[in-house]
Amino acid sequence: MWHRGTVFNLQGKVAVVTGAAQGIGAAISRTLAVAGAHVAVTDLPDRMVDATDVADAITAESHTAHAFGLDVDDPSRVREVLGDIASELGGVDILVNNAAWSSFGSSLETTRDDWERTLTTTLTGVFVCSQAAATIMIPRGGGRIINVASQLGLVGMENSAAYVAAKGGVINLTRGLALDWASHSITVNAVAPGPTMTPRLDRRMESSGETVEDFARNVPLGRVAQPEEIAPAVLFLASDEAAFITGHTLVVDGGWTAR
Repeated sequence: MWHRGTVFNLQGKVAVVTGAAQGIGAAISRTLAVAGAHVAVTDLPDRMVDATDVADAITAESHTAHAFGLDVDDPSRVREVLGDIASELGGVDILVNNAAWSSFGSSLETTRDDWERTLTTTLTGVFVCSQAAATIMIPRGGGRIINVASQLGLVGMENSAAYVAAKGGVINLTRGLALDWASHSITVNAVAPGPTMTPRLDRRMESSGETVEDFARNVPLGRVAQPEEIAPAVLFLASDEAAFITGHTLVVDGGWTAR
């Protein structure tokens, strides 16, 4: 594969990133755009100002991005928006399922609504978006789907029952879809970040009283990640260099799960 020259070249590809208005999703969007992809930066309609800011920042660096409103909890709207993206940008070659909802707190106090919203957005949303993207990718001869899971899909953590259940589901859903769609030349993989400095981590620390140092103590490298350190793993799995990888979860957690 190396004779192509530039490694991880996504020139001419159309990439859709969900939950991309901030944090890891924003970093992934920029990284894919720098590699040459035409990126659809998507997030909830009420976050369109932030999503547009991300797309505008990418465009200001002479790369290509557009913002789209997308609620992964609404299956009919997901199909409609991905269809619009395909029509406007020329297809869908790469889907990055990054959108998630997290509910943290005692398992005894977790409400049914918190449980269902976490599972609906974080797990069911991945399936719905993947299914919609696959229907576009199959006639085009294949594609790449990358799901943003978590190291908490591989290990447990206190006060996180709904989130670890959802992210564990994402990892096994990745395997199942990889097997279902291999014959269509669609690869399906996951990236499992460790603790990363994002608004989600900030919200958890605000509600729980935990600190960055508390999370860093569980990381052999001694610190939490920055979003820009997660995005290259997604870029690799989206590239031609990862063409023979499917059903895999690439863990980017500073050694957390190696203990």
